[in-house]
Amino acid sequence: MLVYIQRCKCFSMIVIFVSMIWFPHSSGADINPLDVVISDAAPYHVYPPSRKFQVSVQINSKIDAAVSYLWKDFRGQPLTQPAQLTQGQPHTIFSPSDQIGYYELVFKPVSSNHALPNREPGEERGYGFAIMSPALLSERAADLTSRFGVVHADFNDPYLPPWAKTMTWNTTSAQWWNHEINKRRQAGIVELPIITRSEWGSDDSIPISSMQIHRLKIRVKSYFGASPSPVYWEAGIEENHKKCYREPYYWENLDKKLQVVREAADAINPDIKLIYQIAGLKQTAVENFAKSRASRWIDILSIHPYAWPDFPSPETWHDQYLRQARQQLKTHGLTTPVWYTEVGVTHQGNVTGGFFGYPKKNKTVTGLTHYQAAIYLIKLHVMALYAGIEKIFWYNYRDRKPERDYAENHFGLRDYSGYPKPVYVAYRHLYQLLAGKTVAKRRHLSENIYAYEFYDDKTRVLAFWSYPSGSAKTSVRLASLIPGYTQRHPLKITDAMGQIVPFSGDSITVRGEPLFMTTTKP
Repeated sequence: MLVYIQRCKCFSMIVIFVSMIWFPHSSGADINPLDVVISDAAPYHVYPPSRKFQVSVQINSKIDAAVSYLWKDFRGQPLTQPAQLTQGQPHTIFSPSDQIGYYELVFKPVSSNHALPNREPGEERGYGFAIMSPALLSERAADLTSRFGVVHADFNDPYLPPWAKTMTWNTTSAQWWNHEINKRRQAGIVELPIITRSEWGSDDSIPISSMQIHRLKIRVKSYFGASPSPVYWEAGIEENHKKCYREPYYWENLDKKLQVVREAADAINPDIKLIYQIAGLKQTAVENFAKSRASRWIDILSIHPYAWPDFPSPETWHDQYLRQARQQLKTHGLTTPVWYTEVGVTHQGNVTGGFFGYPKKNKTVTGLTHYQAAIYLIKLHVMALYAGIEKIFWYNYRDRKPERDYAENHFGLRDYSGYPKPVYVAYRHLYQLLAGKTVAKRRHLSENIYAYEFYDDKTRVLAFWSYPSGSAKTSVRLASLIPGYTQRHPLKITDAMGQIVPFSGDSITVRGEPLFMTTTKP
C-alpha cells in the first residue's frame, strides 16, 4: 500500500449526482445508461435515530426505463420487498427503520439492456446510509492518547476518531505548515505527517552526500520549528517495498538521515518522536530494521500488516505475526513500541467473475465483501488492542477512483461517491465502545470462543465471537463471559453496526460475527 495525498471534501451536499461511468461487456448499441439522482439532506449520509429518514430519487434515461429497488442490511439481506421506480419525476423513499444501523438502498434495472452508473447492464447497485448516534462536539479534542486514526481522513467528518494521516512535508510549504496543522487541531484532529521524497529520498546504491544531509537538516528544522505540534513524525513511505531497500547503502544512508533528523528534533523539541515504517507480513523486514544501526534513532516501529492477497481472518495470522515481530526486536535488544499506522482490507469492487487486483501486472486479489470487511475491521482492532498495539490507523477513508478492477481503489470506509459502507458504521460503533477504555484480558472459554474485555470507571465492554464458527458452541452463559454477572446488572448486547441484539435468559448465542456486551463495572 503506497500512501498518496488527496484533499478530501465534505460530502454534505444536498443533491448527489452519480456519474454515468459504466463498462459493459457487450459493445452493442442497445445498451442504455441510466442516471441516478439522489437528493439527500444529511451530511455524510448519516441520520440520527428514532425517526425514519427519507431520500428523493429520480431515474433519468433517454428511453423509457424502470428500476426495482429495496433496502438491505449490512449482511446483504433484504429488509423490504422490491418496489419499482420509473424514470421522470422524483420519488420519495423512506428508510425501513429508525434504529441505529446500516441501510443500503439497492437499485436494479428491470431490463437487462439498461445499465446503472458504473455498473454492467442489468447489474444492481447500492447506496449506503447510516443511522448513528449524533457526534458530540467534545468527543474529539485532538487527543494524543487516542488509539484510533484514519488515513486520508476528511477531518470535517464528525464521526471520525482523533488521529489522521493526510499530509507529508511535501503537501505544503513550511510557511503554511502551522496553518494546516491548526485547521486540523481546531477540528479535534491530531495529524501524523510523513517525511518523504524531497531531501529525504536518496540514491542508496551509493553513500549519501554531505550536501544532501545538510539540505535535509535545514528542511527538517524548518518544519519542526513551524509548529509546536505534531510531536510524532513518520520517516519514509513503505521503503521496504521499493528498490532502495535492496541497495547496498540503504541502511547506512538511513542511519545518517535519521541521525540528522534526531539532532534537529532535539534542538527544537526533544519530545518529538520518530517512527519508521515497515509494510507487509515478512519477518525479514522487521529483522533488517532491528539489527541496523538506524534503529537506535527510532522511537516507534510502525507496521502496516496487510494480509495480501486474500486477507484471511485475523485469527489465522495476527497474533503469531506480532509475537514473531516482537521477538525480532527483543533478540536485537530493542523494546520499541509498535503502532499500526496503516492497515486495511480491499473490498471486492468488480462484477462477479470480473478481474480484480492489479491489471497491469495481471495479479488477482481476492478482496472481501462489504460485510466481510466490516467483520475484519472489528476483529483486527480488538485483537491488536489486546496485543498492546498503541495506535491503529485504518486505511482508507474513501475509495480512491471509480475503476472497479483495481484493488487499490477499494479500501474506503466510504465508496467513491461518498456513501458509507458497512465498514464505516462498524468503525464508528467500535470507536464509541472502546475509545478511552483499558484492555483487561482475553477470556479463554474454549478454543473457538474469542472474548476480549475492555473497561473504564463506569462500564466494561466485552467483544466476543467464535472462530471457526462452524465448530463453536452455539450458546454461552452470560456469567462465563462476565464473571459475577446476574440479571440485576444492566446489560446491552449490540451487533457490528450497533443494533440491539435481543436475548432472554442467562445465555447468548455466539457466532462468527462479533457481538459487543456492555454492562456496568462492578
